[in-house]
Amino acid sequence: MFDAISRIEIALRTQIAYIWAKRTGVSDPQREAKNYRTKFTKGKKDPTTKQLRKSPYMGLLEIVDDYYKKNRHSFTEKFTRTSAQHAKDLPIWEFVEYATFGNLATLLEQGLPLHIVDEIANVFGFPNRDGFLSCVALLKEVRNACAHHGRLWNKTWTHAQEKLQSNGSTKLNVLDILKKLSFPEWDYVWDGTSLRWRRPRKGEKGVLLHAAKNRTSAVLTVCNILLKAAASRSHWKDRLCDLLTNQDAPLPDMYVHLGFTTTHWHEHPLWK
Repeated sequence: MFDAISRIEIALRTQIAYIWAKRTGVSDPQREAKNYRTKFTKGKKDPTTKQLRKSPYMGLLEIVDDYYKKNRHSFTEKFTRTSAQHAKDLPIWEFVEYATFGNLATLLEQGLPLHIVDEIANVFGFPNRDGFLSCVALLKEVRNACAHHGRLWNKTWTHAQEKLQSNGSTKLNVLDILKKLSFPEWDYVWDGTSLRWRRPRKGEKGVLLHAAKNRTSAVLTVCNILLKAAASRSHWKDRLCDLLTNQDAPLPDMYVHLGFTTTHWHEHPLWK
């Protein structure tokens, strides 16, 4: 899992740097507030102190700058000797090297202009930004779990969101991270007669690829979709198939514990 996410993360850094610089016409678009969404550069008033809070834009630059000052890489030495005393002064292709996956997700979800997010989503094969952004949010959670040796087995992926009630109290809603994607194949059902995946007939409730869209199997499918653009020559899919179908696997139904519904999961169009 971490191998796939690492490859996707590198591709995200590359596309953010390339497209952002290309569309703004400058090599360091992160410097200027005009290169972000307007809301991202505005601070909000604290409801208690009435003081103006730091804008997300400034917060992001400070986080990346803090990491930059503690972990300067050899490839930035020529800039640190001249003008790049802060991360924001670096060329964008080096700035993104000091940004965490969470920082990249924040840029995509809140900071970058929508037309740039749309273009990045299209590069990864997504026809709309909403599905793409939900995949990025999902991978952010999974990456954190992998980095801290968290459990992927029999795992459901959700996030908690506080919602303010009319009486002033807060209610905690547990939501699925992954939204319905704009891939018609996602809803294909397994036809046991013709032994193939096909479109569902009207009103048909057949066997879908995933037991639920918040299971680890859905994460694996998202990784496979993104890897087609991020690392098309990668053999990650083949290694995963071998792991789950090998006769020496710890359990004959490993795919079930990950959230796949049938042994034919790897024959699904999204896995081709």
